[in-house]
Amino acid sequence: MNRLILALAISLAVAPAPAFSQDAPTPAQMEKAKKAFGEGKKFFEKGDFPEAIGKFKESYNLSKNPVLLYNIGFANESAGQDDIALFYYRKFLTDAPAEAAQVA
Repeated sequence: MNRLILALAISLAVAPAPAFSQDAPTPAQMEKAKKAFGEGKKFFEKGDFPEAIGKFKESYNLSKNPVLLYNIGFANESAGQDDIALFYYRKFLTDAPAEAAQVA
């Protein structure tokens, strides 16, 4: 699990804007996205899945990084929200690049 979160953190640092996005995130938005992701990771590690989900969604909305959809799905699954988790996993598989580590 920590490897997946680390892979996401690395992808946030180097990921280009998604091809389908009209407007690339600004540097300020990316900084906010990284901060929200870090906060989400802390909530997740404490088992506070609702807060983690909110922070991961905030990070996704700012960065538009589709890899975050996996984290949102995983946090929902951890919270026992399997139907919602499935939605985010499917969206991740649709939107993320094929070479994303979590695809496997």
